[in-house]
Amino acid sequence: GTIESTTGGIKFPDGTTQISTAASKFFTVYADAAQNIAYNTMTLVNMNTETADASNVFDSVNKRAVIPNGETWRLEATVNIALADTIYGIVQIRKNGVGWRVWGASESGVYEPSLSVSGIAVGNGTDYYDVYIYHLKDPSANTTAGLLYTRFEGYKI
Repeated sequence: GTIESTTGGIKFPDGTTQISTAASKFFTVYADAAQNIAYNTMTLVNMNTETADASNVFDSVNKRAVIPNGETWRLEATVNIALADTIYGIVQIRKNGVGWRVWGASESGVYEPSLSVSGIAVGNGTDYYDVYIYHLKDPSANTTAGLLYTRFEGYKI
C-alpha cells in the first residue's frame, strides 16, 4: 500500500529526516591526479575537476564546500594514494580548517590504498568543508605519493 507522511517527513535510523523528494541537491568533484602529497605533511587536496554541482555548493576557487543555511548534507571524501610500498595515511574532511571527520588506515604492499571519511554537516551558509590527506612512509625514503580517483562529494538529506 501507500505510505504517507503528512507532517515532519520520514526519519531514518541514522537520525536524519527527509522532508521532501524535490529535485536533489548534490556535488561531486575529483582531485588532480598529478598532485603530489609530500611525506609527513598534511596537504589540502586540489579538487579541481567538478563533474556535478546541482546546487552551487562547491567553491571551485577555494576547493571547498559551503553548505547553505539550514540545510543538512552528507559529505564524503575518498582518497586513493598511488604508492607501491608500505604507507600510513589519514584523510580528513576539515570544517573551517580544523579536523572535523578523520579516518586513518595503514596498508602494506598495496598500490592503491583507499581511505574514506564521511559525516553529516548542518549548514549555516559560512562554514566551509575541504579535504586534506596525510601520508607517512618510511622516514628514510622521504617520498611523495600521487592521487588516483580521489573524490569529494555531498548530497542534501
